[in-house]
Amino acid sequence: MAKPTTIGPLGQDEKVRMLVYAHPGRGKTVLAATSAELGKTLLIRSPVDHIPRMALASGAEQAVVHNWDEMYELLEFLRHEPDAYDWVWLDSISLFQDVGLDDVFAAAIERNPARRKYGPDKGEYGVNMSRLAEWVRFVVGSNTFNFGITAHPIPMIDPVEDGLILMPWVQGKQMAEKMCGYMNAVAYLEVRRNKAGKRYRVIHTQATEDYYAKDQFDAFEDGKMINPTMAKIMAAIDKTRIIPTRPRARRTTRRA
Repeated sequence: MAKPTTIGPLGQDEKVRMLVYAHPGRGKTVLAATSAELGKTLLIRSPVDHIPRMALASGAEQAVVHNWDEMYELLEFLRHEPDAYDWVWLDSISLFQDVGLDDVFAAAIERNPARRKYGPDKGEYGVNMSRLAEWVRFVVGSNTFNFGITAHPIPMIDPVEDGLILMPWVQGKQMAEKMCGYMNAVAYLEVRRNKAGKRYRVIHTQATEDYYAKDQFDAFEDGKMINPTMAKIMAAIDKTRIIPTRPRARRTTRRA
């Protein structure tokens, strides 16, 4: 039987899928916008999210999405126009999930106007979760551009240490873990001050007892980077890339 074409040597991901989470105002969008230094960049945001002044001159484009129809339209465009952008960011998933839930609940009210008296129930939350996971999964699976997600943090129970740990805020049971699983890098971003009182940003890519993170590229010295930009991040990742080598052919001994 012939070997299936899906089988081949182990290989690194060609595209970067990165999730950056931090408290509001810590510079998530500013960091995402620096992707424009590397190529065509699109920031996808909801109407309740905002672009800070520092990101306005980056050269990135934005798509403001109000409902799931617009999100799926954007998904189809990205899948059929793979060269349209080098970087695409969902900025942020924590705020869009509320807008998506509003859209799902609006459809429920249209079917049954009496539902307006009450808030979304388990069914609406489930539909929204399913759509969000599907959207991210299809984007990641297309493997045609680098993809990033920003999120707010929320304390969750660490299944290993059984204590509280910061995770990206995505509504639904195990949704945060699922989104992190789709990514090959997850970074916690924070703002600190030096002894002179000057602010600087730090991203962390190694998990601690306080927050979750991961770096499948093993690209960041000491698991962090000071004042990150996407150009600096990609330079660090590119240094870790392994050039595949062909396996040696077996020697055969000829009989005399």
